[in-house]
Amino acid sequence: MNGWKDAQKHELKWWKTIGTDNYEEDNDFYKDLFKITGKTFKGKKVVEIGAGPYGLIRSVVAKEKTIVEPLGKEYEKLYHRDNNIHYIDQKAESIDLQNETIDIVLLLNVINHCERPGKVINEIKRILIKGGLLYFFTPLHKNVDNKHLYNYNFESITFLLKDFKFTKATVTRKIFGGIVEK
Repeated sequence: MNGWKDAQKHELKWWKTIGTDNYEEDNDFYKDLFKITGKTFKGKKVVEIGAGPYGLIRSVVAKEKTIVEPLGKEYEKLYHRDNNIHYIDQKAESIDLQNETIDIVLLLNVINHCERPGKVINEIKRILIKGGLLYFFTPLHKNVDNKHLYNYNFESITFLLKDFKFTKATVTRKIFGGIVEK
């Protein structure tokens, strides 16, 4: 079995066990970290990659909302889908969207779960318009485990995002959160 498939099985099991009781708390964390208000995404085309069954995108106002989620069909069996969101049930290494059509991408606690992080970042660069924003968050782990395929530190994250211009970043010993511009 490959590590990515094992990690996806673990992720699905986690959502089945834990449920979505704390998703509003998680969303409040991201809204506070990035200073997101009701106007932040208004009139924008927003994509959230790896949103799980209840991503931040569900709680924001935007012109168009899309979720890219490889476990989308599995989550649909457990939780209802929001009719105001377009769902793409696939991995983020190859996103079925046109070039330079998205204003904002949310990648929140996802990059360490991806099979090929560099390809994911390249896809984000491809779909973002010039001046588009990537809202990025990842914990800084010391060890790789069955849930996370990669661990990151400040240097490896900044290298991964080297083609973006940082507009805001929050870095502590345990987290990296930033807004970067294409």
